[in-house]
Amino acid sequence: MATPSTNRGDIQPRILRFMAALGLHVLETADADPEAAPAILSGAGAPAMVAPLGSIYLRDDGDAVTSVYQNVDGSTGWIALAAGPTVVADPGDAAAIPVIMPWGSLAITTAGAETNTLADPAYAGQKLVIVCDVYVGNRVVTAASKVNVAANTIMTFGAAGEFVALEAVQEAGALRWQIVGNDGVGLS
Repeated sequence: MATPSTNRGDIQPRILRFMAALGLHVLETADADPEAAPAILSGAGAPAMVAPLGSIYLRDDGDAVTSVYQNVDGSTGWIALAAGPTVVADPGDAAAIPVIMPWGSLAITTAGAETNTLADPAYAGQKLVIVCDVYVGNRVVTAASKVNVAANTIMTFGAAGEFVALEAVQEAGALRWQIVGNDGVGLS
């Protein structure tokens, strides 16, 4: 579990003034008041501490995808803020497709008749593109909630090159994926 830095000795006063002007503050403890203003935290490892909604976490030991995180729920919910689309590894058959990135691209390779599940998104505006890169047999992806107005939850990839572009939207107070682009993917 990451521990936020509480050492302000290396932060210039002008940075603190800039942060204050934005309504931000440096978090002093790992158990922040979720009702407080967003904070900037830093430490090693992925964040797992409670922090105010909108807080930013700078990871000392991260890579291009896992260096900057944002709190999305005012508790322990964090997402990595990648500079561009995150390449999501194909989870293979009978596995969940990860939905922790703000913008992801998943190229699937089928080895026969396969299935995946897709959980609801973590926050509004999140994006995911799924494309069938190599086709041997159908890949059926079942979303936790409807992905269009027709209330379809099943997306069937039946040929190489088929793709679906999804964006997270809020409907009736709940987040779900919405298809914003589809080329050949069967829906049911």
